[in-house]
Formats: sequence, C-alpha cells, structure tokens
Amino acid sequence: MRLCKKQKFNIELMYLNCIKPKSHIFAIVLYTIIYIFFPTNNSTIDAYNYAANVKWGHDLFFPHHLLYNLPAWLIHSLFQTFYFDLDVLQLMKTINAIAAGLVLFVFFKILKQLSVQKNTITALLLVAGSSFGFFRFATENEAYIIPLLMSVISSYYFLLFVNKKLNQYILVSGFFASMACLFHQIHVFWFIGIFIGLISFKYKTKPLVFFLLPGFLIPVVYFLAFRFGNNEFIKADNLLIYVLYDYFYGTANVEFSFDNIILGFINLIRSYVQVHGIILILIKKYVFLIIVILLSGFFFIKALLSLKSIQKNKQLNRNFLLVHVIIFILQFAFAIFAGGNAEFMVMLPILSLFVAITYVELNNTFYKNLGIAILIWNMSFAVLPNYIFDYKNNKQIINYIETKTKHYFILSEDVLIQNKIYYQTGIPWNGYILKSPAGNKINGKNLSELSLQIDSLLKQNKTIYTDCIDEPVVFNRAAYLSANENNLFFKNYHNIKVDSFQTFAGTKYINVIK
Repeated sequence: MRLCKKQKFNIELMYLNCIKPKSHIFAIVLYTIIYIFFPTNNSTIDAYNYAANVKWGHDLFFPHHLLYNLPAWLIHSLFQTFYFDLDVLQLMKTINAIAAGLVLFVFFKILKQLSVQKNTITALLLVAGSSFGFFRFATENEAYIIPLLMSVISSYYFLLFVNKKLNQYILVSGFFASMACLFHQIHVFWFIGIFIGLISFKYKTKPLVFFLLPGFLIPVVYFLAFRFGNNEFIKADNLLIYVLYDYFYGTANVEFSFDNIILGFINLIRSYVQVHGIILILIKKYVFLIIVILLSGFFFIKALLSLKSIQKNKQLNRNFLLVHVIIFILQFAFAIFAGGNAEFMVMLPILSLFVAITYVELNNTFYKNLGIAILIWNMSFAVLPNYIFDYKNNKQIINYIETKTKHYFILSEDVLIQNKIYYQTGIPWNGYILKSPAGNKINGKNLSELSLQIDSLLKQNKTIYTDCIDEPVVFNRAAYLSANENNLFFKNYHNIKVDSFQTFAGTKYINVIK
C-alpha cells in the first residue's frame, strides 16, 4: 500500500517526537553530571569532620544528623573488603551529587502531578537546580541534600494522597518525613508542616495515624544509636541529652537578635544567588567576569519584562499550597533563630517554587530566563571558582605546624585546620592549636581567658605562633560578626613576622608572639 506525502510526513514527525530527548530528563541528567564532576575544592569544617568520622570509624551516628554518615561508611567498608581505598571526602560529595539529581527527579514528579506544563517544568528545573543553596551543598560533603531528598519524596506521596485519597500514600509520606528527620533534625519542620496540613483540612483520624505511625522509628533509631553506636567523643548521660546534644553543649545556638535578622535575609538571597566577598576578589583578578554580571543581569531583566499579568492558578491545590507555606515559614524562622544560618535554608528555593507554581500562573519565559540568569551567575561566581581554586591554601599552615611540633598556634581557621589534620592522620584534636580572638568572640567567650592562657604559656617560655594578624580581608559572615577583633587583640603583644604564604585573597603572615 502506497502512502501519500502527508501520511509519510506525519509518520516521520511521530518518529522524531519519539526519539527526541525529553528536555526535563536532559536537564536532570545534566545537573547531576555537573554536581558530580565539579565538587568544591574548598570544603567546610563539617565536611572534613564527617569524612574523618567515616574514614576512621569515629562517631558515625552524630545526633544532629544521625544517619548521614551511614551510607558513605557502608560503601567505604564494602570497598575496603575488596582492598580498594577510596577518597572518603570525594565519595561523600559524589553521594550528595547523586542525591541532588534524585531531588530534581522527585521535584519533576511533583510538578507533573500538579499538572504543570512540560516546558514550564524544564524551566522550573533550571531554577531549582542552579539555585546557590542547592548547588552549594550538591557539590559538598554536608548533611543537607539527603534529608531534602527524603522530604521531597514525603511531599510527593502527600500530594498523591491529596489527589487520590488512598491511605497507603500518607503512610509512605510519613515514613520518608521520619527518615528526613533521622538524616537531619532540621527536617522536623517539614514533618510538622505536613501534619498541620492534615489537621487543617480536617482529614479523618485514620490518615493522621498512618502519617504519624512511621514517626515511632525516630525514637527507636535514636535509642539504638545511643545504646549501641560507636560514640567515642560524644558523651551523653541519657537519651534526651544525646538527641539534643548540639544544644546542650553549645555547638548549636538558638536565639533572636538584630544580627540574626540581617544575616537571615542576606542568606535567604544567597539561597538563590551567591553573595560573598570572594566575588569582588574574583572580579579584581579576572576582569572579564564583568561580562558575566552583564549577561546574568540581561537574562534577569528579560525575566522581569516577561511578567505580564500575574493570575491566580485556576487549578489551585489548597492542601499542597498550605502545607508548603507552613514548612517555608517554619524553616526560615528557625534559620533566623539559629543565627541566620544559610545551611538551614537549602530547602527554601524548592519550597518557594512549590508555593509559587501552586498559587500563581507565571509563564514559562519568566522561569526560563530567571533560571539562565541564576545558572550563569552561580556557575561563574561559585561552582567553577570553588572547583578550580583553593582559596585559603591551608596546606601551607599545616606543613608549618608539622615542622613546629610542641609549639602553639593561634589560628583564624583553627577548627578547619584541626579537622583537616584529623582527616589526614586520624588524630581528632591537636591540643597545641588554639582558637583566634575573633573565633572566641563569635562563640561568645570572654577574650580575657585567651589573654590569661597566652600569658601563662609565655611565662613557661613556650613558643606561640599566629596567622591572625594583618590577614587578607574577605567580607563574609565571620568578618561581619568579628570585625577587626584579631588585630585589636594582638596589639597588646609584641609580634614578629617569621614567614608568609599566598592565599587567593592575598598574603598571609605567620607571626611569633612575644
């Protein structure tokens, strides 16, 4: 049977549509590849500590993020069985990168369930995947991406329950909400948000019970970790102290202050785009980055110009909207009370997109241009520089410490240096490394204690070095909170420069204190 030209054309078009890659899947895969292959070269204090915990088998179950170390420890142990020695820090970054890709996949599934158009889904993935808070932790060994994955899965099954009214969905939602809390305590607010939503819409008792039932896993797992976990350095007399360990021992503080509000709103912006003093240094070193600012600004303006009339979503899912508004408010409020903590805001971009797409209709062009603007900015001023450069060059100070054993060091990055040494050697704490005046001030400690300690060491003819004097200035949270504290403190002592080394921001000096 012969086909007419029109029939041939239709068949060819159907064939092309079948083999044409779906843009949303392409976006998810592309972002996952970026997360995996562009990990940060400037890992944080906690990143080195978690990696050291896994590498040396110490304190695998830390209460604040109880199960975070477990996946990496299992994989590392498996490879060790076959005599393969993995770089644990890179392994944990890779796990987070893959988890981040899965977050985007579940995000896509939620958008599909909310009947968002295909083109808009791809544009929303562009915004979510390139938001700085998400990008930052998808390329780092921090305990925020895996619990976020658990929470968005919980939201997905909550949405299925809302749409289909089947209790098994709310049971699964409760399970993943509980798992999120076990991977990081901050996700208790996601659990609470969904529970409040269930109460607010006056569902029957059975769905509430089904949602809460998996929550009993939380105290059980905490008890098992407290009773049988390998807790070498975590000392807790009872289960309650163990669960709230960070709050009992001051490593996590909750208070309200004007500084918290300022830092909270700055870090809310940083959840979407990188805002940091390092940007000024990057532009100074690489003037062509001005083009990045102009290009990113161009697409941002295009996004704003594409906003015409903003209309209320005709397919408004009130249940889903209310729950995620509650979660957003609870998470942001707690982040402010916790010192304006940027790490507790990693989920806010995705939450804000849930709220926006549920409540208002914005065209695909807005999200697409906004996503391109954010992607260009964050890749240029965060992801690529973090991957390429070593900003602090801490290897130099560590090498110096190794040549001056039994000598004391007052360091501006004391805990980071401690954790790097811990990761490399398995020695968890070097008693010869002391916290800087600025570090003591940020932690709320009286500087007179440090003065007495220095005076006592000098009387014993001990040698004390410091890298805290005339440091290169990079405006960040620490600089905002401690100002010029280090230089002011050491004016009371006679200091002699004995060495120096280069960092990305400038020359750093090592002084001996007399």
